[in-house]
Parts: sequence; C-alpha cells; structure tokens
Amino acid sequence: MKRCWLTSLIKDQAAMKGLLEQLKRYGIETDGHFWTDDLEKMLWIAARDEILKDEVGLWIIYGSNEALEPASIKKGLGLLVITVQAQKGTSFPIVGLWDGPLPETQALPTPLRGIEWLDAKNPALAAKLVAKLHAPARKEMPDYYLDVYGNPQIGMWFEAGPMDGEWKGAIFAVEGADISFQAVGPRGMLPSHATLNYPMQGVKLKMGEHEYTGWAVQNPISEKESHFVKVTGPPDAIAFGELPEADEAELFTIRLV
Repeated sequence: MKRCWLTSLIKDQAAMKGLLEQLKRYGIETDGHFWTDDLEKMLWIAARDEILKDEVGLWIIYGSNEALEPASIKKGLGLLVITVQAQKGTSFPIVGLWDGPLPETQALPTPLRGIEWLDAKNPALAAKLVAKLHAPARKEMPDYYLDVYGNPQIGMWFEAGPMDGEWKGAIFAVEGADISFQAVGPRGMLPSHATLNYPMQGVKLKMGEHEYTGWAVQNPISEKESHFVKVTGPPDAIAFGELPEADEAELFTIRLV
C-alpha cells in the first residue's frame, strides 16, 4: 500500500498531529519527522532511507517562507532532494504544503524549483494529495546522474556521471566550499581505490557572475561509472559534466542557495 513521508520544517507538535490526522481521514497513511538544521553533522540525510522505500509514493514538505528562509535549511533540503531524485527520478512527486504565501519558484535553489507548492488551507488539498499518491509511477531522469551522501565519519561526497553514453573525462566544481579528494569508480559506491588519468586540481571557472573551483580527470566515464568528489562544507552551488576540450565549458549547474 502506498503511503506518504512528511517532513515538517515547522516544529509544532499540534500542527503536525493535526496534519497527520487530516491525511489519515482521507486514507493517506503517513509517517514523518521534524527537520533538524545541522549541516555540520549532515543530518539532512536522516530521512533518505525512509523516503526511498518502495511503498513511499509521495513526499510532503510542510513549512512556510519564514521556515525556509535560512540558507542552511535551503542547502540541506536541496541536498536531500538531489539524493532522493537520484534514486526515484525527477518525476517522483514532492509537494510543498505551505502555511502562508507560496514561495516564488524562480527565487528558490535549483532542486526545490520542481516541487509543487500548495496552500495548506486549500479546501481541495486532500483530493490533490490522493491523486498524486496514486498516480501511475514514472521514473524520469535528467541527462546526467547526480547523487550526494555522507556522514561525519566519511564526509560529504558528490557522485556525477552520464546517464547514457560516455564522458571523455569529468570535471566537478564548487562555489562556497572546497574539494579535498576525487576518484573514479563503479556507480553507486565509493571506490576503495582509483587510478586517475591526468588529474587536475584548482581549476578556476567563471560562469556568469559566479566563480567556481573544480577538480577534473581525463578518465573516460560510462553510464556505469561515476566521478566522485569529497567536498568540505556544503557548497552554495555546483557545476559538473564532461571535461571540455575548449576553454568554453558547457556544464550542468545547480544552485543550493
């Protein structure tokens, strides 16, 4: 039986209980948690395994513009969206159930722009959620593979590669953070060892008004492999893709604030 996972950015026990009871009245079984804002301990990843369970067909994020305002909340939530979509696809339904005015989509970090934002007081809310929960499953994926994971013991790692075909080398760059290690290996697991072809560090990129620092390798990377980078501190933005042959880089960019 399909069910929902509820993430509440607002730490209000009464509101959370009332919302769970409302969803249950409409036959929506829901489990959930209160968001903990701790980027250093990477607690944003705490709900990952629950959301990725096969029976979870809808992720609801309950909050408000005020609750979402801190950069640390935006970064943590965006990182969790990235890792969920890496496994469930970009078509996996995520709903922002909002108390107050809805956010301006274009002002949000990139991972949050695909969320459907609904007024928590909308009288048709239950019907919308039921329809989303029971809609036929689809698994649409972008043109790239991107995942992020970690904990205080191993640190934060990003994993990127092609969804199809092969990259003739790879580059991964960050803004507002540092890269301390890179590797290439089979997709889905940190490699125990790696041989890097012509590794590069400290590559400077300027994209629009933003400056990135990247690490790169010339290893060919198929859809069964990934470029792994260890990042110190959650970045403000990332840029990644196939290592360009010319000075002009055409990379995928994702802003987290």
